[in-house]
Amino acid sequence: MKDTLLEVAYLGSESHHLETSGEQNSPVPLSPGVFPARFSQVNRANQNFASIQSYFFGANANYNALQATLKRRSASGLQYQAVYTYSKSMDTKSLIAGGESHQETVTMLDFHDLRRDYARSSFDAQQNFVFATTYPVPFRFQRKAVAWVLGGWIVNGIGSFRAGAPFTAQVNFNRSANGDRWSPDRPNLNPGFSNNPTSGVTAGCTAGGVKIPAGQPLGTPDRWFDPCAFSLPTAGTYGNLGRNTLTGPGLATVDASLQKVFKPRERIDMQFRVEVFNMFNRANFNNPGYAIFASSGAYIGGAGRIGSLNRSADPREIQFGLKVIF
Repeated sequence: MKDTLLEVAYLGSESHHLETSGEQNSPVPLSPGVFPARFSQVNRANQNFASIQSYFFGANANYNALQATLKRRSASGLQYQAVYTYSKSMDTKSLIAGGESHQETVTMLDFHDLRRDYARSSFDAQQNFVFATTYPVPFRFQRKAVAWVLGGWIVNGIGSFRAGAPFTAQVNFNRSANGDRWSPDRPNLNPGFSNNPTSGVTAGCTAGGVKIPAGQPLGTPDRWFDPCAFSLPTAGTYGNLGRNTLTGPGLATVDASLQKVFKPRERIDMQFRVEVFNMFNRANFNNPGYAIFASSGAYIGGAGRIGSLNRSADPREIQFGLKVIF
């Protein structure tokens, strides 16, 4: 273990007064979190205004992580660095704009009870492992012509492995009738189901005439989670499911390169490189469709299905490069 360093660290942070947003002009509740079953403008707290999306600095967040780093540096020979992070990021709101990439609604569920949305951050990745290595191939050849072609190569590699990001199952319309035009409503979690039903098979269910067949494998692009784990709340109420309880697909990719420096003349260096991105051509997926119900109350057939690849890890690409330094 010569020239090797092991470092173990704890990282933590706490944040307050972060920006968030919510529906301020909701109807007057019949009781905390309960509204008239049908939305009406005359029921709003201030009937002179429609939806009022209020931005305010009331969100909180915290982050805790264990980080281990192993690295080896030397003037010659193998060099590497490996970093593993086990962490958890919690907040009451991660995003405030609809155009951002994560699947989170613009507004909070309940403007008057921010704790309802306290959960894993939308960018939380509980486990993350990254390694990088450089290795000069130690072959030596006596014949100059062979050494010029086969000797002096350097192998480089970078690997990234990250756990999936959380996302929220959503009703997809304003079931609570609180007048929020962004409809952050969440469903009820059915008894006996996990709030992250991404393993096993579908239980089978029917809502609004749309049937989800039983026995479909979960954790696949065709059906990442089981929509049968969720049901519509009573009209005029919030669902009991928490925010960001589901976890999407993780990311794994390995990039590699092979390089050699030629010296045709004393004052000229030529570097030839072969670079392979996503060497194993692994398909890395985005989060699945999170909307579960249509406004009719029927299941959306595509709930839980993945429709796109993660653009941060494209399919395998190979490129060649030649650089001349003089």
